[in-house]
Amino acid sequence: MEGAIVLLILILIAVFIVPVFFSWNTNSKVSDLMIEIRELKKALHQVQQTLAEPKSVSTSQEVVKNTEQPIVENPPIVSPLPVQEIIPQAIPLQEKVEEPLPEVQAIIPEPDVEAPIEIEEPSVLTQLNQIKPISEPPKPKKKTDFEQFIGEKLISLVGIGILVLGIFFTVKWAIDRNLITDAGKILIGLLAGTLLVGVAHRLSNNYRAFSSILAGGGVAVFYFSIYQAYQSYHLLPQVGAFAAMVVITIFAIILSLIYDKKEMAVIALVGGFATPFFVSNGSGNYQILFSYMLILNVGMFVLANFKKWNLLNWIGYAFTVLIFTVWTLNEFDVTKGHASGGLVFASLFYIVFFATLIIYNVKHEQKFAALEISLLLSNTFLYLGAGLYFLNYIQHGDYQGIFVILLALFNFVFAYWFYTKQQVDKNLIFLLIALVLTFVSLAGPVQLDGNYITLFWACELVILYWLGTKSNLALLKNASLVVLVLTIFSLILDWQNNYYSVQINLLPIAFNKAFITGLVVMAALLLKLNFVKKEHDTHLLWGILPTRKYILLLEIVTVLVIYMVGFQELKYQAFVRTGMMAFSNMMLSVYMYLFIAVLIWYTLKFRTLLEQKWILGLGVITLLGYPIANYSIQSFRTIVLFEQHSQILFIWHCLAPITALYIIYRAIRYVYQNFTSKDRIFKIGAWVLTAMTCFVLSAEIVHIWVYMDYNPGFEHWDIASRASKIAWPILWSLISLMLMWFGMKLRIKQFRIISLSLFTLTIVKLFAYDISNVSQGGKIAAFIILGVILLVVSFMYQKIKGLFVEDQVAEQSKSEQQTHE
Repeated sequence: MEGAIVLLILILIAVFIVPVFFSWNTNSKVSDLMIEIRELKKALHQVQQTLAEPKSVSTSQEVVKNTEQPIVENPPIVSPLPVQEIIPQAIPLQEKVEEPLPEVQAIIPEPDVEAPIEIEEPSVLTQLNQIKPISEPPKPKKKTDFEQFIGEKLISLVGIGILVLGIFFTVKWAIDRNLITDAGKILIGLLAGTLLVGVAHRLSNNYRAFSSILAGGGVAVFYFSIYQAYQSYHLLPQVGAFAAMVVITIFAIILSLIYDKKEMAVIALVGGFATPFFVSNGSGNYQILFSYMLILNVGMFVLANFKKWNLLNWIGYAFTVLIFTVWTLNEFDVTKGHASGGLVFASLFYIVFFATLIIYNVKHEQKFAALEISLLLSNTFLYLGAGLYFLNYIQHGDYQGIFVILLALFNFVFAYWFYTKQQVDKNLIFLLIALVLTFVSLAGPVQLDGNYITLFWACELVILYWLGTKSNLALLKNASLVVLVLTIFSLILDWQNNYYSVQINLLPIAFNKAFITGLVVMAALLLKLNFVKKEHDTHLLWGILPTRKYILLLEIVTVLVIYMVGFQELKYQAFVRTGMMAFSNMMLSVYMYLFIAVLIWYTLKFRTLLEQKWILGLGVITLLGYPIANYSIQSFRTIVLFEQHSQILFIWHCLAPITALYIIYRAIRYVYQNFTSKDRIFKIGAWVLTAMTCFVLSAEIVHIWVYMDYNPGFEHWDIASRASKIAWPILWSLISLMLMWFGMKLRIKQFRIISLSLFTLTIVKLFAYDISNVSQGGKIAAFIILGVILLVVSFMYQKIKGLFVEDQVAEQSKSEQQTHE
């Protein structure tokens, strides 16, 4: 009884549902035929109306017909306008006119009422041929809304799903009651799938979307039937079941091409990836699995030549990455040689997806969307990660750098090939070039160690920018900036590893890898700076960064790198060669002022006025920190005097005051040449530079006095105090005298005020502090010299009395002279 019910259900499906589809198809054809009949009736009705309209002849046609009649002597109608303006081609004029008339009256003959003009009526066939064909009304634009989605797609998908489930539950019901054998169960499934595919084919001409869904359901039934035949009932061997599913996959791909529906291709692709797991016996043979996946992906690659179904690429790519990743994390075993096999299959998968993602767009000259570019990037970097992972187990990773270079070469070949094709999307070319630059930049860190990475990147940043200027590719120039940042960070790491790590063997002076690496980076920056200064583009980084600002930034970075290269080498060598941190600190102070002095000399000689202003300002700021430098000199001086060794090293400190005085001199000269004594900068500069001069010279006098007068066993602080009480008043008096002399000679009141202020300070210091605890000879020398200087200053004031020009007049004259120059 139950078997009869099952059979009855199948008969009802065949008898009622299928005829409904066929009748639906027939009704559709009848509807199309009725529409064509209505269009023909409309055309015939239009022809009849055209034939029934009264015939009329235009005035221009009448005139042309009567041009051969003689001209009437007394015309009833006279036109005051020329003939050419009224009837330009109606009446032929004589070829030669002896006397051109200024105005010709146009004569239009009266129509002859008794003899009407006969016009031959065209035949009906001629009129039908002259009627323009009735164009079909434009098809309404296809609307994409929820109603259409639900009516056309969602209901169909739900319906086929319910139908497949109904067949499944019917068969299961019969199986549970032992009404059908195992072979019968599989046979019913195959027959049901065949029925669905057959109905889909019958409806494919007029209902392609619906028929493709039916066919997809049939293919799904095929997959499920073969799976049950192998796994549940063991009716098929593994090879047979695998071959059957491959055939089903190929069949589904063919149906997708026939119906031109990607839904069928999606079903085929999902079923194809599920097939190995349907027929798996747990052996874990990855070669067979990956070979099958490779064949399936190649099939999708072929399909991509005909269709642009991005969904297939996404699904195939996602399944491949998922399966390959799971295998790598769970089944990978280096002892079984999986490293080399995994690398081979990863390379093949990378090539297939690379070709699949670009071949259609390149062939049809289409632009790449953001998602397609993202897939290309993820495919490349996932392959890079997989390759480096597998190569880590092959020869201890010795070929990882070569692998990255080969990957860069692969992308470069395609980038160059596409560059020669004018129709290829430029975004793809730029993407491939960016990948090439990335891999070339990564090859050094992957294969090399430490300083070699920095050397590699330093060379690369120059080559990239040079290639960018030659090829006019902004991408290469922008990549050079990225590599520049990487180079700086790598150089800092090299300093940390080479100078500050514990080392058994000391680094030789200058001829060591850290210092040489720094020199190479310096040369690279200078070369790139030279290229950028010759740049014609006004902006870099896709118009974000102006070239002039980039040049300024690059100059600052170059100066800092040059300074730090010498700083790190000097700091290391000064400490490890002497073992005294005080000496190292002193030499760093000396190096700073020496570097600033050289930089100021170069700027004043070769750079612009604005740059000179900034560099001199930087020099003055560093002078404010001279007390710190003096403290480091003083600390080393104490060590030298007490320990009585390395006294010759103390001579190096003399470079600090010499370079500091040079900076002061350049600053004074710049302020005097570019500002007047009325300017605020001039006044502030005069006071600050005078104070710095006094401090530098006073500190150096104390150092020299203590160094020369020190005897072992005595306290050196007493010598320093004596030097400050005797030498400083004399020194400050001499400086005051010079300021007074320049103030009078150059007619600068500010110098004279500073001079008098310094004289006052000297006198106050002399009587308030210096006269105590100073020897008689020191007091005599200080007082006599100071007194003589004060008398000289007084004499100078008396000498120029009456001849001294007012400051305002002198300043005005100086301003006019500068303006004239």
